[in-house]
Amino acid sequence: MINQMNQNDHTPNAFSNTLKELQIGKLLRKSNITKSCGISAYEVFQFLLLSVFQGKNLFRFLNSKHKDQAVSKNTYCRFLNETSYNWSRFLLLLAVRVTAAFDSLTRPERVKVLILDDSVIKRNRSKTVELPARVYDHVEHKFQKGFTLLALGRSDGYGFIPTGFNLLSSATKSNRYNEVSDKIDHRTNGYKFRKESMMQKTDAAILLIICGNRRSIKCFFKASKSFLKLGTGFQSHNYGAMVSHTAIVFTRYIILEWIRRNQNDQKTYGELFYMFCEDIQDMDLTNALQSLMALFVEHISTLSADITSVLKSKVTEWIASQAAFIQALFGNICRES
Repeated sequence: MINQMNQNDHTPNAFSNTLKELQIGKLLRKSNITKSCGISAYEVFQFLLLSVFQGKNLFRFLNSKHKDQAVSKNTYCRFLNETSYNWSRFLLLLAVRVTAAFDSLTRPERVKVLILDDSVIKRNRSKTVELPARVYDHVEHKFQKGFTLLALGRSDGYGFIPTGFNLLSSATKSNRYNEVSDKIDHRTNGYKFRKESMMQKTDAAILLIICGNRRSIKCFFKASKSFLKLGTGFQSHNYGAMVSHTAIVFTRYIILEWIRRNQNDQKTYGELFYMFCEDIQDMDLTNALQSLMALFVEHISTLSADITSVLKSKVTEWIASQAAFIQALFGNICRES
């Protein structure tokens, strides 16, 4: 997807530049998020990170006309389910890198706070998913089947950066619908995440640290659920896959926040989201127009000289009447013809 966007010199690829600037590949390796063979973990991560801007979840994308841009579903499932990956470390390393850069943009006396809050992730229709529990939803004022996402983030008053999370089940066994899969190796990071999910919320909060002004984290939860597909972008019965998915959603948010702060404007997260959706969709249209024109030029070259001359003249007139970016798309093709 990133490679596809790079083909258009007129479309600023902010996401691609940000991934390089933040050295995401190095942070993944430091967090043991690597693969020994096949497509690299970095490429798989990039695809999952940007998939939300196609307006489809993973299943729908792999069954769409764009499926040739992806690899097999099993590759993504194995990546999300891998128990050796340390997603907590990755998210913390990324947050440290971003907040250090943001600190240089604000006055030293600017107050920074850590904000802690929770939100319910519903899984009411799931029957075999690991560790769902009966949790109380304070928004709808009723119990739900799912998880309590306890999140910690840092705010300097201008923006919010998530630094850690715990996808909580319940400390009370009778409230849990299913237990941990017996196939999980107890020595792995994946098992550690599962054990922490069964802590009391207060104990989990102490692990994540303290709270402050809650407004920015509420905006974070809303943007993550409404635009970045938190809890809905990928459905799995595996608890580890849900942890991986949550870390990827948080990374999407951090990158959008990085871009927003570097552009130094007041765009909302919704505006940024739709801007990148449009960039990717416009790239598909660009490729289609260029391919169509190349096919047309190839075809008229087989016609008689008189007909070819007339057609070239008409096409040149049409291109000259178009907007500048359309003329730029077809400039090379017309000169070759």
